[in-house]
Amino acid sequence: MVAFIGLVAFGSIFVCILGRLWAKFKKKPKDACDAWNGGILLSVIVFAVAIYFSPKSDVADHSSTAKQVQSTETATAIPAKTPEEIKKDQQAAFTQWYSGVEKDLNSFDSTWAEWKKTFDGMSNGTLSKYDAYSRLKRVEKNLGLFSSKFQDTKPPEGLSKSHRDAISTSMSSLSDTASLRQMAAQQALDMLDNNDFKPSKVEELKQTLQSSDATTLKAAIGISTVKSELGLLDKQ
Repeated sequence: MVAFIGLVAFGSIFVCILGRLWAKFKKKPKDACDAWNGGILLSVIVFAVAIYFSPKSDVADHSSTAKQVQSTETATAIPAKTPEEIKKDQQAAFTQWYSGVEKDLNSFDSTWAEWKKTFDGMSNGTLSKYDAYSRLKRVEKNLGLFSSKFQDTKPPEGLSKSHRDAISTSMSSLSDTASLRQMAAQQALDMLDNNDFKPSKVEELKQTLQSSDATTLKAAIGISTVKSELGLLDKQ
């Protein structure tokens, strides 16, 4: 609509100029010439107003508004977290994860304590071979379950790659520990079942247990290192 008015005004300017020239050529009265002059002036004003309110001006206004909105959004954007805030988030992620893993570790320790009590009972004569066999069978089964559980335990999200890798290695070592202790339980069951307590069999059992101690230590070092670097070693 604004463009149409501007086009009409431009045409009026052209017509009024021709009329003014015609009036001068025909030597018309001064009033007639002034009328054409007024028409020219009015047409110029209308044309100027049409240009001012043309769509180009609207586009410029919209562009300016968009820039202002973008500037406002940038100014109100969420600032990046500080190193201290990131560390707190990592501490929270590890603490929540470890609270669940710690329950499994306590159960794992209880299972291994059952192993030790069984051998103590055999040594001091307070536990028969049949009862010992039954307990060791239960221990052997539970250790196999722990081996799978530890292997399937993933590190928490939100930690650095190095910490996640360290936790994965520790859980894998714990899985190895459970597998080795399960192997030791099976060796002990075979000794009881065959009534074979030769020194060579006892030595094999000891070597298996020593290997499990090594993987246990490796797992403990990995978890403790992550705790220390997160500032949680004294908080757990």
